[in-house]
Amino acid sequence: MFENNNGLIIGLFKNVVGRKLKNLVCNSDQDTDFLILDDLHKFKTMFVNFEDQQLISYPKEVRQLHVFYVIALLLDNCNTTELKLKREFFITKIYLPNLYGFLSFNLIECKNIFKKVNDGTYDLIKDQSANIIDFFLIFYSIDKAIVKNDILSLFFKGILLEADPLDIPDITEYYSKVFKYLYFSYLKNRTSGLLNHELTPDFLEYDDELLMISRDNIYETGLRVTQTRELCIESDTLDTIKATYNKFKNNIFPNEIQKLYTKLILKKEIQDSKTLLIQSYVDTDELRVIRQNLPLILKILRSIHIKHEEGIDFNPSFVNVDRTYVKNEIHAVIKRELIKKLTEQHADVIANSISINLTNVLVTGIYIDPLTMTSIEFDIHEFLDQFKQLLTMIFKKY
Repeated sequence: MFENNNGLIIGLFKNVVGRKLKNLVCNSDQDTDFLILDDLHKFKTMFVNFEDQQLISYPKEVRQLHVFYVIALLLDNCNTTELKLKREFFITKIYLPNLYGFLSFNLIECKNIFKKVNDGTYDLIKDQSANIIDFFLIFYSIDKAIVKNDILSLFFKGILLEADPLDIPDITEYYSKVFKYLYFSYLKNRTSGLLNHELTPDFLEYDDELLMISRDNIYETGLRVTQTRELCIESDTLDTIKATYNKFKNNIFPNEIQKLYTKLILKKEIQDSKTLLIQSYVDTDELRVIRQNLPLILKILRSIHIKHEEGIDFNPSFVNVDRTYVKNEIHAVIKRELIKKLTEQHADVIANSISINLTNVLVTGIYIDPLTMTSIEFDIHEFLDQFKQLLTMIFKKY
């Protein structure tokens, strides 16, 4: 269906989405996610109207899966022909954040299908190969949410682009086989050399590896299997958690705060020039503490932070909360830690600047959980309690 009109549709996508995206990439901070959800929604409306008569005979969930497939394909094509960014950067900063965000707000039936298949496949594996799952979670010090996130990201990055849902005779059977194979590859590659036996779970039928591929060509099948296995070596979700955590640390001490601190050093009002150097990566111990003691923070770290393009939108959990209260709670913790090394006056000035910056970051936008593909809402007191614990842990590292 898409192939019959691909020239027109690619041109439409370029006009509605591609130009805006290229402008964002050229003129924005490279450390941010390039979200174009409003433009994707506009394109989706135009695209559905364009193909309406051709799609009308298909069930609603299949139509939504088709729209999602086309948008993923067009984003990928946009990078190949227009943006020409490094693959890893494109996937991390543009492709996955926009797919998750778009899916969360626009394609409910499509979202539910992916969630149902992912959850069902994990439960099946847990029932039939519990020892492998338990070993994996303990060894990597992670929980099942991270595994499920990784599988969904693997699917979006590769096999999603292989077949138009309109051409798949049995959607449920096809996605079931795909997710079984992804779990198999993921667990096999990430436990290689760690287990004293081969991973041969009952949940994977002998021919799943071939049946999941839309083409029968042996070479292309072998190539896809190889690429899938390479993708399974690392955890996308853990990489996201680490990147978000590091970005959060940068929000604690942005350039303005560092400049203020430098002025104090030059005036010889602070003797220790290393005081504000924070470790810029998350280590295994930190991740374990966060996972065990700060579950809400972990959920936010692996989420996608979305700020709409038009104006400022506030996180639903902060709508009825006094921002001054949030700022003061954060300020008190930071000042308490800084005063151990600075004078009270200097600690108060720097803590005030940091707390204002952090409050603005926290209350703006919404957090999308890539596992449920819904916005994360939380009790503000529970969040602040865990957030203050996180700040205390971070300041112990500087």
